[in-house]
Amino acid sequence: MGVHKGIYFAITIVVLLTGVRMFIAEIVPAFRGIAQKVIPGARPALDCPVVFPRAPTAVIIGFVSGLVVFLIFMGIFIATGFAVIVLPMIMLFFPGGAAAVFGNASGGWKGAVLGGVINGAVLAIGQAVTLPALTYGPELATLADPDWYIIIWLLKALLGPFLGGS
Repeated sequence: MGVHKGIYFAITIVVLLTGVRMFIAEIVPAFRGIAQKVIPGARPALDCPVVFPRAPTAVIIGFVSGLVVFLIFMGIFIATGFAVIVLPMIMLFFPGGAAAVFGNASGGWKGAVLGGVINGAVLAIGQAVTLPALTYGPELATLADPDWYIIIWLLKALLGPFLGGS
């Protein structure tokens, strides 16, 4: 059963990454002409899976280390009654894998682990702290990438006085 699930996961990721590469191969040239006219010298921003082929082992290391850290935080939050957080597998895999690839490039396997650990910690803490702060769209706290928590808090700080909140 475990081997079957592992093979299924691997096939799913290959299909997903192939789709992302096909999409990027089509969309980047389509917008290149417009981008060069609007912002000369612009470079396209691409999604996390683009870097996965550079260090596939680091991707798995980042995912697993981020998952472990997230589960530890989940246990701590449940034991203390602070928050109940939802396990965001996609956000642990994609940004955690990309963080591990960059961590691997600068710090080897330790950098890959640290990239995943930081991603898992930011996801856990960000989700626990952000969910109570959201009046509209609380699902954003459970479906967000790690950087989104910073954006939410910046928007609340900047727009809070105008919206009658703190």
